Amino acid sequence: MVWRCETRLVFSDMGVLLFFFALPLAYPIVYTLIYNPEIVEESPVVVVDRSRTAESRTRACY
Repeated sequence: MVWRCETRLVFSDMGVLLFFFALPLAYPIVYTLIYNPEIVEESPVVVVDRSRTAESRTRACY
């Protein structure tokens, strides 16, 4: 059958095997290693209350 022949050709070609199996495994690892130093780990945060109501000024934070 045709699909058997094509399957045999796909799994006997080293370039196709690298493209289908090695590349999807290697790409996330390389991408992570390249962009890891650019990750923001700490960032100051400020909460601004623009409600301007008496309730918002007296209410405790939960």
